[in-house]
Amino acid sequence: MSIIQKLTENIVDRDLRKEGASLLSKWDKTGLLEGLDNERERDTMSRLLENQAKELLREASSMAGG
Repeated sequence: MSIIQKLTENIVDRDLRKEGASLLSKWDKTGLLEGLDNERERDTMSRLLENQAKELLREASSMAGG
């Protein structure tokens, strides 16, 4: 196995459909997706919300350390 394959194995092998469904379920429970009727909009918004949550956690942890 090459170094590239080792570094990207979890990225390449991940199931984006399954991951997207999980995010949609998670964020749908919060009510933040209400009013979005289009499935694509709901998927996109759940991904954006997840990215924002990750960024907030990253910033909070870096500020706590500094």
